[in-house]
Amino acid sequence: MMFLDEAAALQQIPRCAATSNRCRLALAFWGAGSAERLLERNRPARIICNLAIGGSDPAEIELLIASGAKVMQADDLHAQVYLFDDAVILGSALAGLDPLSFQDSGGLRRREANVLIRDPSFIATVEAWFDTLQTRAITQTDLAQARAAWTNRRRWADASTQDRSLLTKLQSETGLFEDRPGWLVLRSDKRSLRAEAFVEALQTSENPRLGAYETFPGLPPEGQLFGLRIDGDDIEHDGYWERSRQLVDRNLDGGVLHLVLRRDDILGLVWNETEKPQWKGVVDLVLHSRYWNDELGCAAIPLAQVSNLLQAGSAASPNLG
Repeated sequence: MMFLDEAAALQQIPRCAATSNRCRLALAFWGAGSAERLLERNRPARIICNLAIGGSDPAEIELLIASGAKVMQADDLHAQVYLFDDAVILGSALAGLDPLSFQDSGGLRRREANVLIRDPSFIATVEAWFDTLQTRAITQTDLAQARAAWTNRRRWADASTQDRSLLTKLQSETGLFEDRPGWLVLRSDKRSLRAEAFVEALQTSENPRLGAYETFPGLPPEGQLFGLRIDGDDIEHDGYWERSRQLVDRNLDGGVLHLVLRRDDILGLVWNETEKPQWKGVVDLVLHSRYWNDELGCAAIPLAQVSNLLQAGSAASPNLG
């Protein structure tokens, strides 16, 4: 067994491919340069990818198909498994330029960790696993949908490496948040003293990054949250949070504490204090929308809908633009 960091993987993967009569690759994500790095024309290859979630460059998949490889897809595949005649490489290494990172847009590359195993019995076990994968053929419709998903992912990555202002993206990037699990969470009061004490106890006993919203209907069970709090005629940034089904809500004297975990940003974007006047305009739009619960003084609204409100509001009032 040999450990491979990202540099060693870049050397070992094509080396194993070049000396193997068969390449069987269950790689969910394919980036630029994958086909050239791994395959020679007429070399038998079976490839399984995941086109459904926008993490593979469809142009690279088309090159793989053109090379003569038998390429199938599996919507539930998340593995990166390189299966050769006398070796298996398992880990996080991607075949080409990182399709989940920013590729040519200047973003940071990820650190990789992999293992190379040459034990014959282990190779046989991986072969059996490979043959159990539920796959289906790739159609032109699949490729078209993959191109749209890939374009949207790249658009998001490019946007998040430039201006990190959440407000700017909401105002200018229509559709950017359509498939992103982000929410604006607005409330008009603080937690009760009893709830504050309960949260402080949780932070001490379980996790200092824990927080909570108190009795907040409409809060999503999962997703990233951008919090704002109405304070009289002013607003305050209320933090970046994440909701997860792994965080169990707590009952508290007839109410509910919806647990959240503190983040450093939301979807890579941040609050800018100098934009508070414009955010007040956003809050006013939300207060007059169907998302606002006037009785409880709160709202949870998908960022895609916030963006839509801003587009409509900007048309009616240039001061929001």
